[in-house]
Amino acid sequence: MQKGGNPTVSVIVPMHDVARYLPDFLTSMARQSYGDYEIVAWDDGSGDDTAAICEQAAAEDSRIRLFRAENQGVAGARRSALAKARGTFITFADPDDLLDATYLERLVRALTEHDADMAVCRAQNFEDGDEPSLSVQDSMSEEVIGCREAASRLCDRFFVDDDHAVRPELWGKMFTRTTMESMTIPQLRTCSDYPAVTDAICASNRIAVVHAPLYCYRMARTGSLQTKISQGKLNDIWTVHEYAIGACRGLAHVEPVHLYRETVGTVFYINEKIMVSAGTMPLEEVRANYRRYRAHLRAAGVHHGLNPKGYLKLMLYRGAFAPARWTFNHLG
Repeated sequence: MQKGGNPTVSVIVPMHDVARYLPDFLTSMARQSYGDYEIVAWDDGSGDDTAAICEQAAAEDSRIRLFRAENQGVAGARRSALAKARGTFITFADPDDLLDATYLERLVRALTEHDADMAVCRAQNFEDGDEPSLSVQDSMSEEVIGCREAASRLCDRFFVDDDHAVRPELWGKMFTRTTMESMTIPQLRTCSDYPAVTDAICASNRIAVVHAPLYCYRMARTGSLQTKISQGKLNDIWTVHEYAIGACRGLAHVEPVHLYRETVGTVFYINEKIMVSAGTMPLEEVRANYRRYRAHLRAAGVHHGLNPKGYLKLMLYRGAFAPARWTFNHLG
């Protein structure tokens, strides 16, 4: 605990209808080997027992601070919770995910020992209903990289090993308060993390990378915003891509090859979302989306444009067999 009674770390936790998952998340927090933290839990207009569960936990652990408001979306909830944070270091976590017991300890140590502006760890994905591995070897390596290298790895994330990529989500990272002040969390339907992480990277001189999967990300849980798609969300994905490209080029001086990979990867990602939504969107709308984002590739000068057979080959290369086959059959 710092002078004045403030904790060293604030954990920002936006919550909306996560009663099913919240107890397990809070248990993973209670098991942290580093105890000088607060949880700033922001209930974003939940319609289930999320707030009640958190309130009971807060009665038993004074480090949990619960705030409630009407629904404003995850971006607004994060901004509101951040305004209440008292810690010197800030980290974000989603309440349907889990943390390794050494998550806070390793990231605090990485920041302080390396005099870093932000720290990043690896993530392990696990399916809803499965259990992640919550036993990580402390001997896993660390390195310190600069702004340009971190921004390059961010752009390369679609095409490199997870161990070498920097992911665009706010979770799995810890920031100094000074770095946090450089960040903007825009009010978007999806991907509001990406501009914030890009801002943080571009404002950092030293980024500590912990090569250990300390953050456990639950994939495609029931009711998650990540499982739902709309035209507005597709537009947001491209908007944050353009923001990141501009910042990585102008502030981090990333080389063109990495910007190329970011553009191609984003178009792949958008098209995968379109394929997934094929059962809920009219076919003509799906086709229009496909052609629109294929045009972005041409405008970026990274390809002559993807026809269905070419797209099939590229998607098969990524292992996305079902979306690739759907594209081949329907988007002639």
